[in-house]
Amino acid sequence: MSPTLSRVLDEGRDELTAEEAEQFANEQANEYLGMSIDKFRKLAANDCLSHDDPMVVHIALLAGVQLHSC
Repeated sequence: MSPTLSRVLDEGRDELTAEEAEQFANEQANEYLGMSIDKFRKLAANDCLSHDDPMVVHIALLAGVQLHSC
């Protein structure tokens, strides 16, 4: 489990703050794609990500990034 989600659950919460959501998106991008969320956003804006990769779609949804083919 991600450090951000672990901390939130340990605190007994079931929602993320905007800052925590950004941290979680960054953790997911790093873990599954080996890049920061900032780099992910830049690549998405330039249509340089695989739209067939479910993790790309997952992280795009987390980050509020629109993929060109979606």
